[in-house]
Amino acid sequence: APSATQGESDAIQKDRAFRGGMEWSFYKNDWQLKARGAYFDEYLLFESSLVDSSESYTKTFIAEVEGTLDLSKNQRINVGFHYTFDHANSNVFDGIKNRNRVALFASWKAKYLKQKGILVASLRQELTDNKLVPLTPSLGTKIPIYSDFKAKAKISGMYKLPNFNDLYWPESGNPELLPESGWNAEIGLNFNKNIQNWKLKAQSTGFNSFIKNWILWTPINGIWRPSNQRSVWSRGFSGGISLQRLFNLFRLKIMANYQFTKSTIHQKRHQSGSENVGKQLIYTPLHQAKGSLSFHFKNTSLSYTHRYSGPRFTTTDNSQTVDAFSIGDLSLSQNFQIKKILLEISFRINNLWDKNYTVLPARPMTMRNYSIHFKGSF
Repeated sequence: APSATQGESDAIQKDRAFRGGMEWSFYKNDWQLKARGAYFDEYLLFESSLVDSSESYTKTFIAEVEGTLDLSKNQRINVGFHYTFDHANSNVFDGIKNRNRVALFASWKAKYLKQKGILVASLRQELTDNKLVPLTPSLGTKIPIYSDFKAKAKISGMYKLPNFNDLYWPESGNPELLPESGWNAEIGLNFNKNIQNWKLKAQSTGFNSFIKNWILWTPINGIWRPSNQRSVWSRGFSGGISLQRLFNLFRLKIMANYQFTKSTIHQKRHQSGSENVGKQLIYTPLHQAKGSLSFHFKNTSLSYTHRYSGPRFTTTDNSQTVDAFSIGDLSLSQNFQIKKILLEISFRINNLWDKNYTVLPARPMTMRNYSIHFKGSF
């Protein structure tokens, strides 16, 4: 679709994607073995008389094997191997790009306080194109505190490599980008209770993270380019509630979620732009909310989802914004069981109320539209 500043546009985009996956499991006594594989094949063609056309092919192969052993009724260990191969071939890249990623991971899970509390510790070591990346640990726990309440806490390290578009997109990509790294921490409460015929679940979580070399795309002289911010501080709160009841013929489920996110530049990597320290990151709304109502009858489901997103800043000095918006979607799905094959067909009406809204300046989003989805598992 043309931008709001264009009268007409002859731009055409064609997409084709295939995504498939398989999993094999084996169980024996107190140990189990799982193997997974996935293959993604995607194609994109963009043509326009105003800019150079682009054509790209991307392929991703993923393989993973993990084993779990119960050391006792209170302790379990898990070890595994993960491999990802990424391949990209595009006329906008400088040649064919490949990336090999190998990872070893392990975790230990223990129950305590008469099996009511859970402690999980894990480590992950990755090798990318024959280069070791920093070890990423995590430690988390859940513990009952009163009646139907449970407290939870987690701290974890993170390390994220820039993707191919970040590095190589023509006239915009930045081959000098550094990986993101940092720490995340969260603490919260869970509440579960059956009230007569209703199942009530509620949760609240506070989160806090410091990320070094955060990769952020920003418009510079009208051209979007990625750069590393020296440090970004992200903190906030999320809360949710769900109600579920089983009637004679159908199941009713009501859900509501809210999230507040304050993400600001804590330090600039370069002195220029230091006046933006403490400003909210662009296109990161402070407030988001979602609610849904769904009915399930045997193998048929009907659901309505409404989403709200608050205003988003579009400039790094927070002087300009795009308006808040709220949209609704309606979905009807049907499951079929054919021997050992489970098929799901769903029909969706997106932007049901035909709202006119934007996420990027002068870039109106699609009005009411329809989609059909097929999913199979065996």
